[in-house]
Amino acid sequence: MKKVLLGLILLTPFFSFCQINVADSTVQVITYWDKHEKMTYDIATSKATVKGNDTTYTQKVKFKVDIEVLDSTATSYTIQWKFKDYASLLSDESAEIQANLYNGLTIEFTTDELGTFNKLLNWKEIKEHNERVFSELKGKTNSQEVLVKMLRQKFSSQQAIEEHSIKEVQYFHSFHGVGMKEGEVVEENVSRDTFIGKSVQSDITLELTEIDYENSTYIIKYWEDFEGEGVVNLIGSMFPNYKEKIENSIGDDMSLNDFMGANMHESGWPLYLVYERTLSFNENHMYFEQCTISLEE
Repeated sequence: MKKVLLGLILLTPFFSFCQINVADSTVQVITYWDKHEKMTYDIATSKATVKGNDTTYTQKVKFKVDIEVLDSTATSYTIQWKFKDYASLLSDESAEIQANLYNGLTIEFTTDELGTFNKLLNWKEIKEHNERVFSELKGKTNSQEVLVKMLRQKFSSQQAIEEHSIKEVQYFHSFHGVGMKEGEVVEENVSRDTFIGKSVQSDITLELTEIDYENSTYIIKYWEDFEGEGVVNLIGSMFPNYKEKIENSIGDDMSLNDFMGANMHESGWPLYLVYERTLSFNENHMYFEQCTISLEE
């Protein structure tokens, strides 16, 4: 999503060191962070399946992350995230595994001077952390052993770790680098390449909905609606042996929609951010996931 946003928006040049320009009601999302500056955030994630009037949560967790700016230069930031206090709100067998994977996990990465995510620095250390957790879980129940095997594959390479371990980091930095005017709406149709070589069309909307000059904050929102037939073809290509069954079961009205909104402070720290994905197979069957990131009070 980050590359798409930056590809859509020409960053507006500012001649003062602030994100909010009162003169022309424009905002540029930039990080103005000091070395060793620290913040703590509360994060909550949930996944649910809706069939008819029944909603079944398959995941509902919360945890905290301590964020520290390890280094700050004219062209980049080095940032550290430390995860802690992971707790599952559901009584499921995977909770212990997930808790151990998150608690004590440290992620270090770089951004450019605007705060745009650049590079994960310590994927090898993350892999070692995960391997220690998996080793400690040997001898558990058979079902947990199956989960461990699946998760081990999920975190087995640099690419896999970058895809699965830093989703919250990617959400956190999604809007950094974007420049817009209050009330401006940007719309674009784009073609996305996927990890299996297939492309999917989507319609993107980006809007700066509100500037609060008194509190130096603003609200920015992003929507992405994926083209239905392309999503069907994508799922079918991932599971070619079940392509016909999948197409028959999900129907022509299948849709995939993403939404992200953030209340940002002009310093570049989000006060509150939410990401939502809705996958509708048909009018009676829907998959929903959500992640919220809020500054600790």
